Parts: sequence; structure tokens; C-alpha cells
Amino acid sequence: MKNCHVWKWIYFVNIVLICIGFLAYLSPYTAPERSIAITILGLVFPIMFLLILGFGLLWLFVRPRRAIGSFVFILVSLVVFPQVFTFNVATLDLCDRPLTVVTYNMQFTSSVLSLNSVARTRGNVDMSHLVKEYMDVDVLCVQEMGERSKDFILDNIDALNYYNINGTTVAIFTPHEIVGQGRLDIGSNKANVGIWIDVLICGDTLRIYNTHMESNRSEIGTPVVIDQNIQEHIGIMEYVGILGNYKYFTTERCHQAKVIKNHANRSGKRYIVAGDTNDTPMSRIYNILSDGMTDTWIGYGSGFGSTHDSWIPGMRIDQILVDSHFRVCSYEVVPNDFSDHHLVKAVICL
Repeated sequence: MKNCHVWKWIYFVNIVLICIGFLAYLSPYTAPERSIAITILGLVFPIMFLLILGFGLLWLFVRPRRAIGSFVFILVSLVVFPQVFTFNVATLDLCDRPLTVVTYNMQFTSSVLSLNSVARTRGNVDMSHLVKEYMDVDVLCVQEMGERSKDFILDNIDALNYYNINGTTVAIFTPHEIVGQGRLDIGSNKANVGIWIDVLICGDTLRIYNTHMESNRSEIGTPVVIDQNIQEHIGIMEYVGILGNYKYFTTERCHQAKVIKNHANRSGKRYIVAGDTNDTPMSRIYNILSDGMTDTWIGYGSGFGSTHDSWIPGMRIDQILVDSHFRVCSYEVVPNDFSDHHLVKAVICL
């Protein structure tokens, strides 16, 4: 009898979690200032997804009929929100005019500086190898780039044009001719900046946006000085502060996403948006930016596609979104030891 009650409670928890999961479906369409609770549900959606999948597998071995609700939720989620979880079902497409795009939050390569002299030498070699192998591309968008990070790029890639506003930490590098450039007024500090360039490729002008959107911080105040030599560490109190200020920062990112989208739509050009959005694909921010765009990860990525080292699964906060007229050829997430972000690489066909 006791076991019967236990299974009933487990099933009750399962049903409640499914209901909350369906409620999280509203997250991409709900402004954070209207309901921060729904916004947070979108953030933790991958956790609920995994828990509900676990319940479904459990019921298959115990009481199969009770697994129906869980698997209905999983299947509906995969169909309605393919940006959350995907299977790499696409084959490598060949293209006559490929364009390779990389976005990478370098975190100022502070991990190299923290090593002792011997290990730092090897770290410099490994970092140089990463730059040569993955960052010598048609379009390279970097965030949290300090002078040391910039030197790594310029020392290892030849004949590079780039746009970087002095005093900021975002840049776009390309071997192609830059025929236009500018800054978007989206950030309150040196790190959270949006920039764009127009590049001439195969006789066509293409617009590239690189953005590092408002970071989640434990304090609302704008950082005046960014220490590029300290590796970021987030403890329990910092997480509490971040959660307390989450509404403020997500609201800021919504505004920034609208600025970028409106600017891009007025350009009259085909465009690409890349960078660190600091929000997941179940967010209102992603929904704004991806409207009418192709997410290079869908169908070419695998699993949740996390691009940030975190205990929360599904932290795919680094995006490459391309004009829907482009065809995606391949996508790759490259983990590395130099940043808490992974390098993201996509190849598209012009």
C-alpha cells in the first residue's frame, strides 16, 4: 500500500512538471517585464525537458500507460521548439560559394595569463593553434577581446581587415573588403556593445552584426573598469544576486535585440547576426533576433548545443543567425580551455 502511494506521488509530480513545461512554452513570446516567472521557466526549460524524459523512461519499466503524457510533451517540444534540442540529421552540403562565420567570446584569454611561466608558454602555443585552425575564416566575430586577445588574432592571421571601436571589447575580422561600418547604441559599458560592417563578397554587399548583449550580473550598476586578467568566478551569493536582477537584465536585452533587428531590417541588405546574446533559445530575446532568420544550429547541431560552461544544460547563448535566403552547409561547436564560452563555427552558402 505504501508503495502504491509513493508511485501516485511520483506520477503527480510528473504531471505537475509537464504542466509547468507547457507553461514555459510562453517564454519566447512573453516580455520579461510582464512575467519574469515565465522568463525564468524558459531559462530552465532544458532541465524540465530532461526530468520529464526521465519520468517517461521510468514509467516505461513500471507502468507504461503513465509514460504517454511525458512522451507527448517531449515530441511536441521537439516539433514546436527545434531550437532547444536537435539531432544532427543533415549531411555536409557542398557549395560553390561558401562563407565561413565564427563567433567566439574570448574572455580576454585570461586563463592563459593565470598559468605559470612554463604552462603559459604552452598555453600561448595552444591558443595560437586555435586561432590558426578555427579563426582564419571569412567572418570572425569576437567578444571580450582585450589587447592580448587581439594580438593572438593579428599575429596568427595574415591580410586581415577588422573593425573595433577603441576602448570596447567586440570586433569583426574579415579578409574581405569592408565598405561600411558602425556602432549600435545598445550597451551601458565597454563589454556590452553592438557593431556592424558591410563587406564586399563576390560582388555582393553583405551586412554582419556582432553583438555582446547585456550580461547577467549580481549588481545592476555599470562596471567602470573591466579587469581582463581575472578569471570569472561565480559563487552562491553571485547566483542569488543574478537571479534577483534577472528581470532587469533580460528587459535590457529585449531592448537591445529590438535595436539590432530594427537596424538590420532598415538596411535593405542580406545580413548575419552573430555574437553572445546571454540568453537561451527559449527566450524572448532569441525570438526577436531569429524572426525571419535561419538558426545555423538547427538540424546541424546536436543535443542542446550548449556554448557556455554551466551547470544548467542547454546554455546555447552564442548564436549565428543568417538571412533565410542563405543555405546552411555545416555547424560546429568547438570546446576549448581558453574561455568559459565555446567557439561556434558555421558554413553557409551564398
